[in-house]
Amino acid sequence: MKTRSDQKRIITGGILAVVCILLCFGGVWGCIHTAKNGQGQTQIGGDAAEHSGVQDKESGAGITPDSVTKTMDGILLWQCAEYGVSDVQELLDKAYAGRALNGTVQTYVIGLYGYQPGYDYTCYLSSVQDALKEDLAGTMSLQKSSMVLSVLQAENPVSVELLEETIGEQGMMSYLYGLLMLNGMSAQDGVWTREALVQEILLRQLSDGGFAITGTEGDVDVTAMALQALAPYYKEARESENDARIVQAVEKALVFLSERQLATGDFENRGTPNAESTAQVILALCALERDVWADEAFMKEGLTLLDGLSRYQNADGGFCHTEQTASNDMAASQVFAALSAVNRSMQGKCFLFDFAGYERDDTFDVSPEKIITHVTYEQNGRVKDGGMDMRTALILLILAAGCGYLAYLCFTKKYCRKRLGGTLLVIVVFAAAIWFIRIQTREEYLRQDNGRSGESRITVSMEIRCDTVAGAEDYLPQDGVILAKTSVSAYEGDSAFDVLRETARVYDIPVEYEGTAAGDAFAYIEGISYLYEYDYGELSGWIFLINGEAPDVGCGSYRVADGDEIVWYYSKELGRDVKWDP
Repeated sequence: MKTRSDQKRIITGGILAVVCILLCFGGVWGCIHTAKNGQGQTQIGGDAAEHSGVQDKESGAGITPDSVTKTMDGILLWQCAEYGVSDVQELLDKAYAGRALNGTVQTYVIGLYGYQPGYDYTCYLSSVQDALKEDLAGTMSLQKSSMVLSVLQAENPVSVELLEETIGEQGMMSYLYGLLMLNGMSAQDGVWTREALVQEILLRQLSDGGFAITGTEGDVDVTAMALQALAPYYKEARESENDARIVQAVEKALVFLSERQLATGDFENRGTPNAESTAQVILALCALERDVWADEAFMKEGLTLLDGLSRYQNADGGFCHTEQTASNDMAASQVFAALSAVNRSMQGKCFLFDFAGYERDDTFDVSPEKIITHVTYEQNGRVKDGGMDMRTALILLILAAGCGYLAYLCFTKKYCRKRLGGTLLVIVVFAAAIWFIRIQTREEYLRQDNGRSGESRITVSMEIRCDTVAGAEDYLPQDGVILAKTSVSAYEGDSAFDVLRETARVYDIPVEYEGTAAGDAFAYIEGISYLYEYDYGELSGWIFLINGEAPDVGCGSYRVADGDEIVWYYSKELGRDVKWDP
C-alpha cells in the first residue's frame, strides 16, 4: 500500500520528468535553430524587404521616392549588425564614438544628423573634441572633423588660425574640404577668404570641364565634390549675375559628369563602375538643387541616378563598392549621406552640407522601433534583444539534465534535501561556466570565429615602416620602424590585408581601413599607428610591397604565399620615394 509520502514523491518525480522533457525539447530546438540561422545573423521582423528597404532586383525596381527612408533604415540596420549593437543610439555611443576621427564614420554621422537629428550625439561629440585636443587628426581629418562639429552645433577646440592653415596644405582635396569647412563655420574670413578659395578651385578646372587631384583628365568623384563646395556661390552668382565665371565653370563640370554617366544610370571611376562615384554625383545635384528623379541630363535610357545606385544594394541592407561583392563600409557611408541629402531635398530642407541653413527646431520621430525592427544580433556568444543562441540552448539542456536526475532520485526513493542542494549547485556552476567563461589560447583569440581551423597554415614576414616621415612628429619612430621584420603565421588563401590586420592585433598597432568590418577585396588602408593618408600631402598614404615589388591588385585581393615578405611603407609620393632594400 502506497503511503502519502510515496504519492508525493511520485507526483514530484512526474512533474520533474515533464519539465525535463520540455527543457530538452527547448534546448534541442535552440541548438538546431542556432545552427540553421548561424551565429551572429541579423533577423528582421516581418518581411525583410519591407523593413530594410532592400529592393527586388529581379523585378527591376530601384530606389524610389517612397523607398528612400526605408533604404536608409536598411543601411543603419546593417551597421548595427556589423558592430554588434542593438540600435542606432548604441551605434553612436559605442561604435562611432570609438572611431570618432574615421572618415567613413564621420560621413555616417553627418548623414544621420541630416536624417534624424533627435538622437543624443553627446558621447560621439565628446570623442571628436577629445581627439582634436590630443592633436590626433591630420589635415583632412581636421577639416572633416570641423564639418562634423559644425553640423552638431558644437565648439571646435582647434583654433580658426590652425584650421585655415590646413587649406591647400595637401593640394586639391584640402582646397575642397577647406571650402566646405569654411562654409560651415561662423567665423569671418581670415587668411583665406571664401572668395579667394573659390577662385583658387576654379583655376584648377581642367580643359574637359572636370577636376582631379593629379593629371590632365577630370575625375568623377573630385568633380562632384568640387560642385558640392561651389554650389552656394554658383546659386549666388546666378541670382546676382555678377560672376559669370563660376556659372560657366559649374555648368561645364555638369556637362562633364553627364557625359560620363553610364547607360545603367551609375558612374565609374578609373574604369570601374561603383557606388561611391554615383553617390557623390547625387550629392552634387542635391547641392545644386537639381531634381535627381527628373533631371534629363542625368537620365540615361530611362534610368535615373537612383536606379543606378540600386545596383549596388545588397540583401543585408548595406551597399557594395562594385556589383555582387560584400557590403562595404565606405560605399554604404557615402550612399547613406547621398540618400540623406535626397531625403532633405524631398522635404524642402537645405542641402546636407549647408550646416548654417539647418533648422534648429527640426523634430523627428527617433524611437528605435521606427528604425531598427526586431534586430537579433549575437555578440560574444549572446543574443541581444530577444531570440536564442547556443549558450542559452546548452543551459536549457543542463537544466533538463538536472530535472531528469532529480526525477530519477524521486522514483528510486533516493531524493533528499542534501542531494537536491548538490544538484542545484552543480547546475548553477555549469550554467555560469557556459554563460560567462570563454577559455581561449592567444592564437584562438586572434583567430576567433573564423571557422577555419581545418585550413593549412603558412609563414610570412611582416614589416611596417615610415622612413619618409621618421621623427617628423613625436609619435613617429626616429628610425622609421613601426614594426621590425617579424615572422607571422597565416592561413593559405589569406590576403595581405588579413595578415596586416591580424599582425596589428597581436602587436597592438592601430590600423584604420575602409571596407566592411570583416574586410573584403576592396579594403583600403587609411592609417597605421596614427599615421594617415594625406597627412603629408595629397599623394601621401600607405603602400605595400610583396618581395620587393608592388602588386597590381589591392591588399584585400592579393593572396599571400608561404615565405612572402610583406612590407608596408608610408609614402609621400605615391610610392616614388620608397626604395626597398632587402
